[in-house]
Amino acid sequence: MQSKTLLLFNTLSSILFLVLISQTKAQEPFQFERLDSSNGLSDNQAICIHQDKEGFLWVGTMTGLNRYDGNSFKSFNHETPELHHGYDQRIMKIDEDNFGHLWLTGFAGTSQMFDKSTHKTKIFPNEFGYFPTLSNNKLFLHKDGFAVLAFKEFGVFVIDIKENPGELIGKYLFDEALLKRNTSINSIYASDSNNILLSTVSGPLQLKIDPQSSSFQFTYLAVSADHQINYIPHYQNEQRLYFAVPGKGLAIHNLKSDSTRIIQSVNGISLKNMLCLTGHQKQLWISTSADGILGMSLDGK
Repeated sequence: MQSKTLLLFNTLSSILFLVLISQTKAQEPFQFERLDSSNGLSDNQAICIHQDKEGFLWVGTMTGLNRYDGNSFKSFNHETPELHHGYDQRIMKIDEDNFGHLWLTGFAGTSQMFDKSTHKTKIFPNEFGYFPTLSNNKLFLHKDGFAVLAFKEFGVFVIDIKENPGELIGKYLFDEALLKRNTSINSIYASDSNNILLSTVSGPLQLKIDPQSSSFQFTYLAVSADHQINYIPHYQNEQRLYFAVPGKGLAIHNLKSDSTRIIQSVNGISLKNMLCLTGHQKQLWISTSADGILGMSLDGK
């Protein structure tokens, strides 16, 4: 009896030891790299961040767009000669299409199409004679080569980004009745390649696309519904989902084990004030409101 008890005790001890070892390995610290103004970043208030298809890291700040090539930063601001004279260097969001452009959302309410090769910009809806005073706008980049831009004050614009970048293809202007009802745009998403739905406070606005004739038809569905989708910064690879938890930090969800851990701070820097995430291959980048940007290696972690 005593030998069986001892055997059971030894077995349980071995299992416990293996569990502790696996937990210890799971809690090994991630490797972070910090980049800030001392490395050439124009402003430590890194409002947004995006890593493009070529691997360049783009950072939006209050003092311009920054490109990081792995060694140094290049800044694009009011002193950059190629940029449009109306360029808003206060950048709050960066998107990328499949045709060589970044789309920069400015604090003034404009959306700026930035050519990564020439560094030239086109500013919307200013290009079409509309000048926003509010920052409520939403962008949807369609894989077939056009952008859908919605502005609370005016309406929706469909813009070519493939054949003649920046050319207006079609538009839907909100009438006085809709403007009075509040046309704040919460989100734009595609149910399929030929149907796009714009979620507004007043209800959904549907954009139907005829691929044969390249025509666009707008239908406002006057129903009372809340289609609001809150944006949460996130990045996903094959193993894990990384996302921001407001007020708590960086959450890392293991897709295989269905478990989540939260990192609240790194090297004394709080991750509770993280603003944006972007990832590329084995690297995750995090922008913060006061501490520049953080790079996190995803190798084997």
